[in-house]
Parts: sequence; structure tokens; C-alpha cells
Amino acid sequence: MQLLSEEDAGKIKLTLKTGTPLENVESIELTQAMQPADASPIWEASGEGTWQTYLEHLPPGSYTTAAMLHGKDGALLQTNAVTFEVNSHFSLQPNPSRGWVSLRTKRPFPEPSQLSILSVDGQVLETHVLPTAETILLLNLHHLNTGMYVFKLENSSMVDRLRFLKE
Repeated sequence: MQLLSEEDAGKIKLTLKTGTPLENVESIELTQAMQPADASPIWEASGEGTWQTYLEHLPPGSYTTAAMLHGKDGALLQTNAVTFEVNSHFSLQPNPSRGWVSLRTKRPFPEPSQLSILSVDGQVLETHVLPTAETILLLNLHHLNTGMYVFKLENSSMVDRLRFLKE
């Protein structure tokens, strides 16, 4: 058995190669719980003895997991561990900037997202909305004082933050 991971359109795709058909796909579990718990990953057959699932809405960070499943004889089997990185869901260009900034998401979200610009002590200075299915938001930040800020982008399925330097 082998577990593979790759990034696919901003999502993490896990591929499990068992080499044999599975009787109960619901028995596949990951050794590291993924947060937020979207519910258990849904594994789908993608070929003979091959299963795939997509992990979405994971906070940025490093993850290591393996797959566990029950063999036909009932024995618990575990695959190799895979490690993958989830990068930020958005970027700011240019950063640093003296005025105009472009916020770009890796992929469109199926709902509006709220962008909050915070001071380094957490005070919300202003908010903007990234409309449903949009991936770019242009911001005029000439009015901000020189210094460090935190951009917080959130919707019902994710929260992400990036630091921004205003020159």
C-alpha cells in the first residue's frame, strides 16, 4: 500500500494505492485529524485498487499523515506517512507597498469573503468584501500610515492571515 500527496488547484489531493479492491471504503482513516473537521474525507475510486480524496480548507501549516484501513482479514493496516505544506490561501502584491495592493486568492470561493485590515495589536482598521467567485481585489492603501499590518481573509470555511508592510 502507498499513500501519495500533491497540490491540485489549491487543494491537497491524497491518493491511496492499495493494489487490491476494498470492500469498505469508509474504513479508510487518516492518522492526523485535519482541522477544521469538514467531516471525514470522502474517498472515491479512481482506478483498480486506487482511491483519492481532496482535503480543503486547511489552515496554512505543515501536515503529516498516513492512511489506516482494515484488510479483508480484519487486520489494521497502515500506509507510509506523507508530509505536505498548505500555503496561504491568498497573496498580496506588491508587499511592501506605498499605496495600491492586489489581493489574489489561489482559487475562487463559493461565497463572499471578508477582508479585515488590522493593526499589529489586533484593532480592525477597515473591512472589504471579496465577492463570490472573484479572485482579485484591488486596494488603495495610500491613506494608511507607514508600518506593519495584518490582512485577515475569512469566510465560513477558512480564516487566513498575512502580514503587510506599508512604506
